[in-house]
Amino acid sequence: MGFIKDSLETSLGVAAKVIGSLFLNKVFALFFGAAGISLITHVQNYLSILVQIPMDGVNRGFIRNFSHLPDREQKTALLGNSFWLSLLILLLTWGLYAVLFPNWTEVFGIQIHSLGFQLLLLAAVVGMILQALLLSVLQARQQFMRHSYGQLLLALVQMLFLGGSLYFGGVQKAIEAFLWSHISGGLLLVFIAVVQYRKQIVWSKLWSVNYSRPLSGFIWMALSVLLFGKTIDFLVRAFSIDRFGAEPTGLWQSVVRLSDMYIMLFISVVGSVFYPGVSRLIFDFEALKKYIREVFKVLIPVLLVFFLVLYGMGEWLLRLFYTRDFISAKVFMPYQFIGDFLAMCSFLLAYVLSAQARTITFIAIQAFSAGIYMLCIYVFLSEWGIMSFAMAHMVRYMLFFLLLVYLNRKLLN
Repeated sequence: MGFIKDSLETSLGVAAKVIGSLFLNKVFALFFGAAGISLITHVQNYLSILVQIPMDGVNRGFIRNFSHLPDREQKTALLGNSFWLSLLILLLTWGLYAVLFPNWTEVFGIQIHSLGFQLLLLAAVVGMILQALLLSVLQARQQFMRHSYGQLLLALVQMLFLGGSLYFGGVQKAIEAFLWSHISGGLLLVFIAVVQYRKQIVWSKLWSVNYSRPLSGFIWMALSVLLFGKTIDFLVRAFSIDRFGAEPTGLWQSVVRLSDMYIMLFISVVGSVFYPGVSRLIFDFEALKKYIREVFKVLIPVLLVFFLVLYGMGEWLLRLFYTRDFISAKVFMPYQFIGDFLAMCSFLLAYVLSAQARTITFIAIQAFSAGIYMLCIYVFLSEWGIMSFAMAHMVRYMLFFLLLVYLNRKLLN
């Protein structure tokens, strides 16, 4: 089965990405404790807000359209247009969120007001956009082994910078090293891409601005994820820190970050293969229906076994990835894991809506999901305290999954 073969080819890069993330967690847990986990999660969430539309909108539209273009001139033009559009969106998003959240790290004692730090932050996000766009080219071309090598290289760069920051000490230096790793990784991939593909690039077409319309629907869908996903997560975490403190929030976030790691693995392996596969078959209903069924037959049993094993190893994983002080965070796991299982199944069905460019439907279900999450937190908070966030996560994806099954019922029958 092509899906399994292609997924296996991405495993090296995914493993490297997960190891890099584990290394990041371990550094902040060992040297800065639960408050450090709260901080790095908050910083990564802020960065993901800035890159959400370029990475989840522009890049997804790029993959969707790349394989249908007939020649290298048009493909180069789409690549150039995608980058410049991403850069414009980044500047607008950065300016807006700088006004909305000017003091978003002050609770941690991190200085972000200097011009130097702001420029470093912006350069890091540009580096992330370059990384994602160049890796998207490999996904669209179905060069999954090269995609894995790229991820491996980026993970090594991040670990090198973080390891070096420990020599200087302090959480501020660790955050700055994390940002520098994204800048360096982006520049390194650009250099490799120019060396490897210079004869296939029509350089004059990189300045094209003629391909915005095919990307517009994907941008609106990514905007909905930004508003109803990443921004909601950012605000809920800030609320938790303010109400319960950085340490308890860090315990909850330690489980969320563990969740982020295997969801990242899932998206990297399955998303990088499944979405291009769906995009190729989008105009062949019967072939698409067969492909989706085959994927679900493989994934659902694997996911069920995975989460049962994960829960059984819960305390050991918390000691391994963090420290013994995080063992009490296991109480969040049942709700988090049930929600994550349903979320993973939901992501596959949401990919189908995205590939079909059902923009209004996609935005509506994102708004529905966010509304359920906030309502559940409001209802649960007085009775369950900080546990209400994990419980709300579970209920949110239970209803989200059921809605997506209904919307894709013709493909699942």
